[in-house]
Amino acid sequence: MGIGSDVVTTERKLNAKEAKAFMRAVASDPDVEYVEPDVPISASSAPNDPLYSLQWGLFSNLDPGQSNVGIRAPNAWNIATGAGVTIGLVDNGVTSHSDLNASILPYGYDFTFLGPTDGSNPGIGNGKCPITYHGTHVAGVMAAATNNGIGIAGIAPSAKIISARVLNASRL
Repeated sequence: MGIGSDVVTTERKLNAKEAKAFMRAVASDPDVEYVEPDVPISASSAPNDPLYSLQWGLFSNLDPGQSNVGIRAPNAWNIATGAGVTIGLVDNGVTSHSDLNASILPYGYDFTFLGPTDGSNPGIGNGKCPITYHGTHVAGVMAAATNNGIGIAGIAPSAKIISARVLNASRL
């Protein structure tokens, strides 16, 4: 190792009792300064987004105190955050939102031909159906800015989104 230490391995996997005995034997050598096991560790911290604790689907029932099955996002964020990934969102468009604006690419498309051509949701209804912001909700789950003290945590906060608006207010 770069700090003058050595990694010592065994020919076979040792059980806990054997590993402790082996480390004691190695440590008894006067030329050995210290002995420690090589064990996997991970760093994980909860984002400071105020609604993160309500996003049960991001947790795991393998975590202490969690009963819901989820995707274990905190473990995934240690590996990747979506940098370099572009996600196609096919829904009813995305509305301007401080947690999303940096993630939405400007060249989406509106297949409903009822609003802006960039895949955004203008929030204009036809009087027959309520306006929904499902696309904005889904985009937030996908790529909302994370650890910024606003709203929710996105699964891939460094990813970009291209919005294809295919549903209008009446989902037609």
